[in-house]
Amino acid sequence: MLLMGDFNEGPTGSSVRTLTAEYADVWDEAGQGAGFTFPADAPTRRIDFILRDRALPVPTEAHVSERIASDHRPVVVTIPWPAQ
Repeated sequence: MLLMGDFNEGPTGSSVRTLTAEYADVWDEAGQGAGFTFPADAPTRRIDFILRDRALPVPTEAHVSERIASDHRPVVVTIPWPAQ
């Protein structure tokens, strides 16, 4: 399972800490830098997350896109899925 979205709190917030006790934060695993996503025009906060079930493959890359489509910048992750 992947959980993705705007959590309205940073990595040390209570909801994020509760979730990361069970799910892995892909930014911690594969991101570079602070990972700020909000506000989109001049990001200073990391409140958007992609969390993965630890049974899924570990991501190989994560970055914050420069594209602005809303008031947040998107987080992009590469996860190597095994061939079936």
